[in-house]
Amino acid sequence: MDFECGWAGKLLWVDLSSGKYFTEETRDYLPEYLGGRGMAAKIAWDNLIPGIGEFDERNLLMFMTGPLGGTLAPAAGRGYVFGIAPQGYPPHYTRSGFGGKWSSILKFAGYDGLIIKGRAESPGILLVEDDQIHIKNGRRYWGQDTIETQKILQAEFGLDAGLIVIGPAGENLVRIATINSGANSVAGQGGFGAVMGSKNLKAIVIKGTKGIKVYDGDRLLNLRKECVRLMGDRQERPREVKKISTHSSIEWQTKDLIDNGELEKVTMAYTPCTACPLRCRASGMNNQRFFKNVPGVSHQGLLSGAVKCSDFNTMSWGSNVKRERKKIREKLGRDFRFNIGFRAGFETVNLADRYGINIWEFNVMQVWLTECKMAGINLEPILGMPFDENGHLFWQTLLRKIAYKEGIGAVLSEGVARAGKELGEEIGAHSLHAAHGFAHHGLGTHNYAFLRFPFWVPVALMWSTDTRDPMSDTGHKYCFDLVLNPDIKKSEDIALSFYGSDKTLAPHPNEIPHGELTPELLDLAYLDKEKVAVRHQNRSMVNGSLILCDGAFPLIFSPVTDDGFGDTAMEAKLLQAVSGIEIDEAGLDRMGERLFNLERAISVRDGRTIKEDLSIVPGLETSGDWSRGIKLDGSRYEKLLKKYYLERGWDPETGVPSKDKMDELGLVEVAEKLDLHDP
Repeated sequence: MDFECGWAGKLLWVDLSSGKYFTEETRDYLPEYLGGRGMAAKIAWDNLIPGIGEFDERNLLMFMTGPLGGTLAPAAGRGYVFGIAPQGYPPHYTRSGFGGKWSSILKFAGYDGLIIKGRAESPGILLVEDDQIHIKNGRRYWGQDTIETQKILQAEFGLDAGLIVIGPAGENLVRIATINSGANSVAGQGGFGAVMGSKNLKAIVIKGTKGIKVYDGDRLLNLRKECVRLMGDRQERPREVKKISTHSSIEWQTKDLIDNGELEKVTMAYTPCTACPLRCRASGMNNQRFFKNVPGVSHQGLLSGAVKCSDFNTMSWGSNVKRERKKIREKLGRDFRFNIGFRAGFETVNLADRYGINIWEFNVMQVWLTECKMAGINLEPILGMPFDENGHLFWQTLLRKIAYKEGIGAVLSEGVARAGKELGEEIGAHSLHAAHGFAHHGLGTHNYAFLRFPFWVPVALMWSTDTRDPMSDTGHKYCFDLVLNPDIKKSEDIALSFYGSDKTLAPHPNEIPHGELTPELLDLAYLDKEKVAVRHQNRSMVNGSLILCDGAFPLIFSPVTDDGFGDTAMEAKLLQAVSGIEIDEAGLDRMGERLFNLERAISVRDGRTIKEDLSIVPGLETSGDWSRGIKLDGSRYEKLLKKYYLERGWDPETGVPSKDKMDELGLVEVAEKLDLHDP
């Protein structure tokens, strides 16, 4: 097969140290590695050998697309960046996703991926105009924030250019630095902005004039229509802001606008990635909004920008579960942890984006510091300034300190994992570090406190065996499509079909009386949960290679069908229509299993064992979830983890893939290099 449809056809390699570049044929990786995550894993296996550090010139910064990108396949506008991540604890190979249009433009320029190595002698930008590649002087952009940098670049290269930039945090090698594209697309997790900064690369500008061939355009259009139907057609238009609420249930937000007569000026819209009909409104993810004309508080003028998920929590935090709310009332005498307000909160979030700071890590720091206050810890000597959780100036000052590594900012710039160790046991005990250098997400805590036991147990398994927080590209559909579905019977039927067991959702939290977790209920809570983790990880590997958004795919559930079933074979159908490859759902999932094992092999080569997989246990054993206070049963969880290993065909005592499994998956050479020997 010639693979002329779907893929752009080439990978572009750029060496910043020598200023040279070359291209590689994408077909050399096809069909086995598919694209995106799979192709990056192969490149990492071949090139990122043990001993290469996060800021080493030999570290690769890989921007990858997939065969569905740049087409009308729905929710296919995302891209990924891969490499050894500074945020990792310790630094290790992982990934970060981002939306927008940049990845599609990269394909229009003729490339399925851009791999960068080396380090420029001085600050520079990389300009890719179809076949013309230039490394240009970037001193005029160095020191600028992410928004101002893009404004300058747009004036120079035009509004049709795809832009990726870093801010001051990336320049200063902050471990939680982001890579930004536009005003609302960010590769946040991993700290890859610092990798870009370590290479003296301020920006990447892409201009593309080529097209993407599609094998069967009519079928693709029909499949798109069917996807939109199954997802639920949720067309939204820009509108005035009347009342805005966080998903923590506090309504903070329009009083200051009303009091100043400014409410009518502010408009709100949803901002989709290329060709996406959902605008981050899939499966309950209905909280991304783009605001225009928001009056500043500390800074004069009107602000515009996107706000999503943890951005809202950064503005204000009120618990959505009774147990945490009771704790807040007892410790703080009010119904919220902090309340910055809409205008000042929007300005604070906008500032984090401009600096290029991972807002998720920052939001977790906000919760962490209020936890310390509720524990009676005097934070002023530690922070070097009074702790004012409701004051926007305090948080904006802290952001600046992090971006420029000033005072306490130098410690917090390392991320919650390292900062928790650095600041000592008393403060570290309240840290929300989960595992591998990443903060809590989807574990029944933080803004996933609504995820009641045992629903967060499979998520913990995903955490244990991944290289990063998995919720952003692996766990959404489990949580939003099944766990939050009020029709329990439909969810159980779907779970039986998709996971092969109706015990994957059992026992339902409503069946667990307060304080009455019997041994029988506990056994049920840890039964078959490995099937959920394995299924979603394999499919995440597929969708991360195609590339499709985890907020939209797989189509496990549909709000428009009588039985609630979606179409979990849709990814295979879309790939067939775009590329002409004949593959069914089972074949695609098998490919996902193979590629996930390749990623695991990279981790094992770097020293990963069951010890690292179990590193998530102490925190969940100590604090438990926030809705009921139910803690992880360490003994049962370790047994569950070993069942997960067996489900995958790995050694149940070490978590290392077996030689038989690797041979079965066609990874014979990988097994040989790992020197795997089955008993």
